[in-house]
Amino acid sequence: MADQIRSRLQFMEFDDTQRDKLRTAQPVVRKVIGSALDRFYNRAKQTPETAAFFDNQAHMDKAKAAQEKHWSHIANADFDSTYYDSARRIGATHARIGLEPRWYVGSYAIVIEELVHGVARRTPLWKRVLALFNPSAAHDTSLALIKGALLDMELSLSVYFEEASASRETAMAQLDEVLAALSEGDLTCSLSDMPESFAGLERSFNGALAKIHKMIAAVAE
Repeated sequence: MADQIRSRLQFMEFDDTQRDKLRTAQPVVRKVIGSALDRFYNRAKQTPETAAFFDNQAHMDKAKAAQEKHWSHIANADFDSTYYDSARRIGATHARIGLEPRWYVGSYAIVIEELVHGVARRTPLWKRVLALFNPSAAHDTSLALIKGALLDMELSLSVYFEEASASRETAMAQLDEVLAALSEGDLTCSLSDMPESFAGLERSFNGALAKIHKMIAAVAE
């Protein structure tokens, strides 16, 4: 298990017993995750801010398939290097396309709700009867599932902020260089290959620079 994951598990008190409980939910996760993601993607299609991230239905179906695979890693509760790399890729992708954390966290709220309901509906009758004598035991699997989801969300968001910070530093460095040249009277410098989340800034700056060129040419004439 990667050290980065181990320290998180220790802090969350996500011990072997709880991870074993999470593994018992694997059959339920496999049955429920499809409908849970359908509910999320239906919401995403109805929300302009999130619908804009998908080119078409095929693009959305591909994203859903990738998420189903990732949730199977979570339910395995191994949290090994394969899982860690997967979580980091997801966070990096969200940072690259500029998906705001509020939409990402919102998707977890929908999916977790469906999964917890799925666990409750599929709990055998004899376990429900035993829960009358030990109420806390009835929630053990759901609590383990929630912890697994929160661990995954924290990992992806951490990478998101790392990537976003690196993008800001790259963009600000290039902007500082171009503005310095502009202050020296060099109008040939422009912004190029800015991080995707700064594409709007690149277009606006270069557009303004082009107008300055035209204005100077008009004055010269």
